[in-house]
Amino acid sequence: MKLKVTEEEKEILINEIAERMKDVIYMDAKEEARKVLEYILEKDFQSSSDSITINFEFKFVYSDLVQILGRYRRKE
Repeated sequence: MKLKVTEEEKEILINEIAERMKDVIYMDAKEEARKVLEYILEKDFQSSSDSITINFEFKFVYSDLVQILGRYRRKE
């Protein structure tokens, strides 16, 4: 299945995905920060300039995009 979207619909999808990402980050930020700090406190760093990488993964399903697009198209 391939979504056929206009440029305007692409912007709608981008904005909605960005909002959902912000929601997920906000809801999980404290717990993720706790995990990161625990990792940092357990690790023996060699230098104060050692880098720390924090990864955050987002998973969306295709039907999320279809639902967003459907809601937008119903309003139009």
